[in-house]
Amino acid sequence: MTSNANDDTADTGDALRTAEANLAQWAAAFATRDPDAMAALYRDDALHYGSKPTVYAGREGVRRYFATLRPRSTNSVRFDQLAAALVGPEVLHLAAVAHFTVDDAAPIPMRLTQTWARVDGRWRVASHHASLIPPGA
Repeated sequence: MTSNANDDTADTGDALRTAEANLAQWAAAFATRDPDAMAALYRDDALHYGSKPTVYAGREGVRRYFATLRPRSTNSVRFDQLAAALVGPEVLHLAAVAHFTVDDAAPIPMRLTQTWARVDGRWRVASHHASLIPPGA
C-alpha cells in the first residue's frame, strides 16, 4: 500500500497509519469471501454504496451486498494513493484507489472513500463509497 499526505505532521502520520491498518483488516476480510466477516467491520448504522446502484444501510445491508456478489474462487484488493485525516480521536476519513482482483481477471481500479468511527474502542466503517475508474481516466 502506498500513502500520500499533503503534509508531514504527526496527525497526518497517525491518520495514515490508522487508515493503513483499517484497510489491511478490510482487505483480509474481503479475501475470505465471507459476507459476515465483511459486515462485522461496519457500524450498525453504516451506509454502503459499492458497485451496485443501491445504497445498503446498516450492518445487515452490508452483509446482503457482499452476499449478492457473484461467486468467486478468489478475491484480493490492494490500495494506493491513500490520503487520510483524523477528524477527531474517534473519526477517520480516508480516500484511496482500490485495485480489486477477482479470480484471474485483471485488477479493477475503483475510487474508494470510507469514514471509520470507533465503536467500543474498535474502528468500524460508518460510510463506504466506491466507484469505477473509467479506462484512460
